[in-house]
Amino acid sequence: MNEQEISSFDARIARSIAQKQHCIVAGPPAFNKTYLVLPALEDWFRGVRRWCADPPADQARAAEWILDNDYRILRALRRLNEDLPRRFYEKLPALRRSGGAGPPRAFAVSQAVCDLLKPQITLTDLTRFMKHYQQSAELTNAELWVLPSMLRLVCLEQFINAVGAISPELAVPSLQNTDTTISAGIPPVD
Repeated sequence: MNEQEISSFDARIARSIAQKQHCIVAGPPAFNKTYLVLPALEDWFRGVRRWCADPPADQARAAEWILDNDYRILRALRRLNEDLPRRFYEKLPALRRSGGAGPPRAFAVSQAVCDLLKPQITLTDLTRFMKHYQQSAELTNAELWVLPSMLRLVCLEQFINAVGAISPELAVPSLQNTDTTISAGIPPVD
């Protein structure tokens, strides 16, 4: 495909997601499982770093990458804890799910962006996706403002899953065997 065909394809996907998959419902969104455990993740990550200091030989490359990028992961954790308070999260538009309110639409948009723009999200591609998405469903100012935090949250979830795949002992215990979102519970940040 040439660049114009790719752009047209991206536009159709973005509009389709907005029209068919991202219908909103009144009321607060369900809480994302990773969001619920944010305060505990710095302690979890300290344990991951200790494990990475002396990994099995077949996991040495992954452990080295984690140690080389630990400051980025810690920065993402801290920014999420600071920039995504409960009161704000609860006001975000929620997606409609069969059981009622689902995750915030901004989270679902961020998941779509990460899924479609792998392996790297560029500002140009993100801007193009958002432009086409909003041709079918306009996001609120709050959703646009929270998009960087939601992108961090999605990437953090992917990182947590990858670390758990390296070794089951590294999985976040409170995230095992749960759905992506939880409609009841006490969120972490205020």
